[in-house]
Amino acid sequence: EEILAEKGLDDKDQRHDQCQTVGADGGLDVGLVLFDLFLQPSEESEQDFEESLQFVRDVGFADLHVFPYSPREGTAAAQRKDQIEKAVKQERCSRMIELGNTLQMRFGAAYAGSDVEVLTEEYDPEQDVWVGYTPNYLRVHVHGSIHRNQLVPVHINNVHQTNNGIYAEGFYDER
Repeated sequence: EEILAEKGLDDKDQRHDQCQTVGADGGLDVGLVLFDLFLQPSEESEQDFEESLQFVRDVGFADLHVFPYSPREGTAAAQRKDQIEKAVKQERCSRMIELGNTLQMRFGAAYAGSDVEVLTEEYDPEQDVWVGYTPNYLRVHVHGSIHRNQLVPVHINNVHQTNNGIYAEGFYDER
């Protein structure tokens, strides 16, 4: 099940046509939440941004997709005179991405030492592992004699962070 949420601050409702406020606890009871985060095109103060960072920390999203606003010709937002400077947008994106990386690693690390089911999808001959996913989208590199499209029990030994996100590493439990 995919859950989408857009975080907005009450005083921005007039500037955000489709804004919903989500409670500090996220109001969500799921094992994994992915969040697309659109950084404001205009008028977002540093305090507003800090509140957004705190919201993301409080909810503890497993993964973030962060992107800054880019003006699109012909849109009302592109006509606004109060655009945030490019350097500020880049710095805020970097801070939010760094927080997202921390949260993503925390999500993956919670599985170290646990047993999970993994659906194998592809073989990586360079690393001699099968790559697959748990039901909540944790990418896992599986060692063992298995095949594609097999649902296998795996014991997670380690979690690694790379430039492309995180992955868990484990062994097929042939019991």
